[in-house]
Amino acid sequence: MQSEKKEPGLLPEADQVVRRTQDLTAFIKETEDYRRYKKSLKVLKEHQETYQKFNEFRRKNLYLDEQEEAYFEKADALYDEYKDILMESCVMDFLRSEETVNTMLRRVYDCLAGEIQIDVSYMD
Repeated sequence: MQSEKKEPGLLPEADQVVRRTQDLTAFIKETEDYRRYKKSLKVLKEHQETYQKFNEFRRKNLYLDEQEEAYFEKADALYDEYKDILMESCVMDFLRSEETVNTMLRRVYDCLAGEIQIDVSYMD
């Protein structure tokens, strides 16, 4: 666990929230889903060239502009360009395990965001 850093002016309840969050983090790291993610990442990294090409694909995919008129054509072309890498078993295993962990984390976040009401109406 990371060492706690005291922030000036935090109430004691905030310290308790941080401690419980650290407990939740430790629990998540003990799950089979997270262990599978870490293992699949390790295997993927062992295939250095595949890992490098996969990250290249991810960077390019990240920067595709969904608002751009030709988005779908560019996305299709990108997937076509990297289809051999994306079909590698170590990449597919990693993507499945990553999606599982991301889904778990999204559900945790959705639980927090759904229950902790913060007024953000100024953003409308």
